[in-house]
Amino acid sequence: MTATCIRTSTCTRGSQSPSSPISFTARASPSPASGSPCGSWRAGRPGKKFFAHRCVNPLKKVADTYPELFRDLLDIFNGKKAESRFDADTAILLHPLPLVPVLICYWKPEEGMASSLNIFFDSTADKNMGVEFIYRLVAGLVIMFEKISRRHGVR
Repeated sequence: MTATCIRTSTCTRGSQSPSSPISFTARASPSPASGSPCGSWRAGRPGKKFFAHRCVNPLKKVADTYPELFRDLLDIFNGKKAESRFDADTAILLHPLPLVPVLICYWKPEEGMASSLNIFFDSTADKNMGVEFIYRLVAGLVIMFEKISRRHGVR
């Protein structure tokens, strides 16, 4: 994902950052989702490690600890099975917002290899939302999944 901050002419008040929901809804010409997932934050981007720490790792922990509940959660949130080029055991496409699809790919642990989870975004996501808002959106989903799994997860 191209990690750029987008400033729009509609965000003139100090409280409306370029990545605010108001900016998203007020955007004159949003880019339609391309269907092309990408998820690598630019090398050296300050938020890359924090995104992994706050979003990817906790979601992987939920998937590892409660695999059935993890699949159920993705289904409850209207996740659609995605044809993944990544050969993942679980590849689910979520649409938390209409123009910001999120692809979650999970690989189960196998002989001598740990499990893995990656979160990918549509290549147009950063054009429709600021990177900061995308991070907040995914972090919110992960927090919600963590709370549900702590409350309803059965080992």
